[in-house]
Amino acid sequence: MSKESISSNLEKSSEFNPKAAWSALIIVVLGTFMAMLDQTIVNIAIPTMMKEMAITLGTVKWVLTAYSLTLAGVIPLTSYFEKSFGKKKVYMFAMGIFTLGSLLCATAHSPEQLIMFRVLQAIGGGIMAPMGMSIILDNFPVEKRGTAFGVWGVAALAAPAIGPTLGGFLVASMSWRAIFYVNLPVGIVAFVLSIFLLKGRPFKKFGKFDLLGYSSFLASVVLFVYILGQWNDINWHKALYPVLCVVVVICFIIFLYTETHIKDPVLDLKVFENFTFSYTTVIFAFVMIAMMGVSYSLPLFWQNVKMFTPMHAGEVMLPASLMMGIGMLVSGKLMDKFGLKVVVIPGFIVMSVASYFLAANYTLGVSTGTIILLSCLLYLGISFVMMPINTNMLSTIPKHLNLAATSASNITKQVISSLGITLVTNMITSYSTAHLSSALQGVDQTNKVALAHAGLLNFADSLSYASKITAVLVLVALVLSLFLKHNKIIRDKETELILETE
Repeated sequence: MSKESISSNLEKSSEFNPKAAWSALIIVVLGTFMAMLDQTIVNIAIPTMMKEMAITLGTVKWVLTAYSLTLAGVIPLTSYFEKSFGKKKVYMFAMGIFTLGSLLCATAHSPEQLIMFRVLQAIGGGIMAPMGMSIILDNFPVEKRGTAFGVWGVAALAAPAIGPTLGGFLVASMSWRAIFYVNLPVGIVAFVLSIFLLKGRPFKKFGKFDLLGYSSFLASVVLFVYILGQWNDINWHKALYPVLCVVVVICFIIFLYTETHIKDPVLDLKVFENFTFSYTTVIFAFVMIAMMGVSYSLPLFWQNVKMFTPMHAGEVMLPASLMMGIGMLVSGKLMDKFGLKVVVIPGFIVMSVASYFLAANYTLGVSTGTIILLSCLLYLGISFVMMPINTNMLSTIPKHLNLAATSASNITKQVISSLGITLVTNMITSYSTAHLSSALQGVDQTNKVALAHAGLLNFADSLSYASKITAVLVLVALVLSLFLKHNKIIRDKETELILETE
């Protein structure tokens, strides 16, 4: 057995205050739950919005896209604001802005207003995510972070999963505006609790702001996500999108050069000098693409193949969400006790097997129970992978880089989420188009029922094809995880260190 310190988080054991730490975690969980829930709860209300506001799908998609673009854009600002105002003030500001944005979204009377207010909402949500993770890192010692992030992960990953179920209920029983009103009581309670339970510090003088780094980052990310969102409709023979691609590359190069040559960058890229952080980020990216693939294809299967209503689709997806929530709590405790690989590798194996068989069972004749069982196993595997991987990635970072690391982690998540949805959409569309003629071969063109049945079969095959590709990505992540260090917490009298044990 070889032991080597890989963390410079030398936190005094005596500084740990369980009451303050868990109070802070509760507030962070409330904020995270709201912010993450809003990324999926809106999806279920899109048809109702289109009907009541008389808008097209091309317009209403920006209600979703504007939120994601803004999330990625505001995350780097958290470090700058935190240095001057402290975590408490910034987190409370984000909570207030998100709650106000929710109220305005609920009262919007035009699509333009709704899109604008969604941007306001996302400003708060984008700041809350990295700030909340940084608060956890500051309040919990290394050997307790697995449990803390497991609790946090219930909100971070389960909230988007239950979004369709909750959204379907609210839209059916009240109106689409209720999906925004539901944030108000939670936001107000969390804001008030933050006043009394979070630790604050005096205001510090504003430092220099990295305007060039931030603007080049914002331009590259926003344009990149925009291109991904328009991918299926792009005509590459026109000059616009090739030019935009060149602009993205130039802006990204400017961003990299700026952030590595100035004293106070808006996003400290030193975190990527940590091999464990960078290597784990690659694994995290593969897992995120696979997870977004299944979270995107599964609702399509229920509603477009099995012809379930949005409410029914949300109901049958609930067991998997609950399984993931339970798995988050268990995986955190297991990681604290046994280390990373003991939890992650079995999680990847379960995830790989379940994702393959789920893809193979995307057929018209499959029973509802079979898909529910396989999705439960898949989400259980995800819960045993996501939070331990995330915890390992962040726990090897020095304390003064905590906020930079959480910002980088959250930016990666937003960009990869968009990439995952785009890749899956492109695979589904391309496969469906390429095989449509063969699917219709021999079908009576005058028989509408037969044509519809052939179309459903073709779409189910397209979902299966795309899901099998994402299952391969899980296998790649499994292989990469075999080379992770078996990190386990060893307590020292003076400090708390992560040690590599083989």
